[in-house]
Amino acid sequence: MIESTVGPNFFVVGAPKAGTTTLYRYLAGHPAVFVAPIKEPNHFCSDLHPHAASSILNDRLPLDIAAYLADEERRPVQAAWIESREDYLRLFGPATNFAMRGECSTSYLYSATAAAGIAAFDPQARVIALLRDPATRAYSHYQMDRRIGITTRTFREEIEREFQDTRACWSTSRLYLGLGRYAEQLGRYYQVFPGDRILVLYSDELLAAPETVLAGIATFLDLEPFPPLSAAEHANPAALPRFRRLNRILHQTRIKRHLRAVLPGGLKSAIRSWYFRGHPEAGPTLEDRARVIEILRPDIDRLSEMLARDLSAWIPPQPYPDAAGGRG
Repeated sequence: MIESTVGPNFFVVGAPKAGTTTLYRYLAGHPAVFVAPIKEPNHFCSDLHPHAASSILNDRLPLDIAAYLADEERRPVQAAWIESREDYLRLFGPATNFAMRGECSTSYLYSATAAAGIAAFDPQARVIALLRDPATRAYSHYQMDRRIGITTRTFREEIEREFQDTRACWSTSRLYLGLGRYAEQLGRYYQVFPGDRILVLYSDELLAAPETVLAGIATFLDLEPFPPLSAAEHANPAALPRFRRLNRILHQTRIKRHLRAVLPGGLKSAIRSWYFRGHPEAGPTLEDRARVIEILRPDIDRLSEMLARDLSAWIPPQPYPDAAGGRG
């Protein structure tokens, strides 16, 4: 039997590694907001193939959607690929009495079809775009890939490799640069939604002053103020594996997936604290940052003009003699 349901009426389309998981948790704390139990259902990005997505997502695929939806508990899931509209709407079955209902698929910003698909689904939907300094975003993405064993190259090697690849896209590249071309991506939303239906946020502001950002979101979504926040903590603290080659093998063979399924929670926590060491450096070197910004500068300038916002904080002081070089 198909459960009676309402659909989502707001969408967070923030870039990957820009803080959408933190924002998702904040949104879930508002009594009038329902967020889908699958944070990233990826329903409207029909142009992107799921198996070309992050290995973090693939490591949890395939999710048995029928079994998941039949479970009244519906445990939180980071991401899945829900193609059926019927299944997608069932995610929001418990949301009938909530004023605002949403989801947070990071693929929707890069996707060439998501903006139009969302607008066709609900022309009155509200869109929250969460952006991050593209050099720091790229480096955070790279560090995640190092942690889960996708790459053993240096950050600069990955950037130059992508820059030289004229065919780099969702299915062929990690898109350290491509996922940071915000003007091109956000422009698709301004083509199908009026400006007052789009709220652009910045991850550094969400981190530095979450209460202020949430107050703006409450106004944008016509909500009462958010409840006071408890002591905030980072949603995705990063750490690097002690044994990178072993980590790569464990991911490629999906042994990690099976271990997660059979090990008790306490043992998993103990192993995780031993297996991963510390925190990586806060960001790319000044030279690598300059190189990323050099490549993406035309897009940043377009975005600054589009949003009428000074984005000079993203641009490092010049010159860095090595910025255009090939240092690894």
